[in-house]
Amino acid sequence: MSGSERHPVDPGRGAGERNGPAERSAPGSAVASKGPAGSAGAGLPPARKQVTFDLLRLARAPLAASAARGSLVGFALLWGNAPIDLRRGVALSLLLGASACLYWAGMVLNDLFDLERDRRLHPQRPLPSGAVDAGVAAFLGAALCVVGIAAAALAGLWASGSGAGGLGGTALAACVLLYDALFKRWPRPGAAAMAGCRALNTLLPAFVCAEAPPRALLLYAAATFVYVYGLTLLSTGEDADLPSGSLVEGVGACLLPPLCLALVGTAPERAAPAAVAAVLLAGSVLAGAVNAVGRGTRRVGPALTRRLLRGLSLLDAGFLLAFAPWAWLAPALALTLAARLLAPWVLAPPPRQAPPEVAH
Repeated sequence: MSGSERHPVDPGRGAGERNGPAERSAPGSAVASKGPAGSAGAGLPPARKQVTFDLLRLARAPLAASAARGSLVGFALLWGNAPIDLRRGVALSLLLGASACLYWAGMVLNDLFDLERDRRLHPQRPLPSGAVDAGVAAFLGAALCVVGIAAAALAGLWASGSGAGGLGGTALAACVLLYDALFKRWPRPGAAAMAGCRALNTLLPAFVCAEAPPRALLLYAAATFVYVYGLTLLSTGEDADLPSGSLVEGVGACLLPPLCLALVGTAPERAAPAAVAAVLLAGSVLAGAVNAVGRGTRRVGPALTRRLLRGLSLLDAGFLLAFAPWAWLAPALALTLAARLLAPWVLAPPPRQAPPEVAH
């Protein structure tokens, strides 16, 4: 299996966050009547609780907060200085919902396309284990695509009276499908397709608001593309050590956005806080790179992927500090914390079944 057959940036297919922190350590079951995951479904009948958590695990539900945060930052860079009245508030809510639904669709369809591989390598996951039927997953993935596109279209109608939001949602859904069904089979095309999904998600607010993206938003989309390209390329080294050229390419791509963020021209009172975020991000990337060079990407790949995924929140914070009212940091932080807190509760894997005892 090549690393490019995964979904490393949208956790669930690579290491670390791809199956949520709980899949590595939590002993509780996502369908148990007690424990973290079970308590989140308190009040539901056991059978319905099991189905609920199987579907939540399939979609990696809490981790959609990262996609919603990307569209939130894009909205802040576009309309952040305008007061949030009812019209803009509804449009923003629909926009975040669209990003989340399209993220979930990508997760579900990705597992559907990888079903045969997962039957061999990850039989405990919802689809290969039989916890979720493949037909149900196909319907759910298609429905989430439709709902995501519809939410983007409605956001556009609320924000600007334009149907451009639906166009942007359709483009993002197409990009997700192309990655899942085709491009992830190859390292560099897969990395570029994944980066395109993330970058297009940051530009979705421009479609919704039917406005040309300002310089700050274009810079943010470009930085997201380059960083996610490097992250995804590096994540392909989890199965075998990356050649030195690919390692340098991936690390260089991850270092370029914080370097540009530190040097980009902005107001003096904003430059220092944005530079701090950029330095923290660059330091994290370099620390992971040194570890990968010394020990090999196969040994440190999962930890490196987790480190770089967490770096996305620093990249988002840096652009908010540089170009948007700082009040937008609060909802961005709330989304980050929500994902970190809920993932161990929702994504806890089912317990391993003990082998049956043989009567003597």
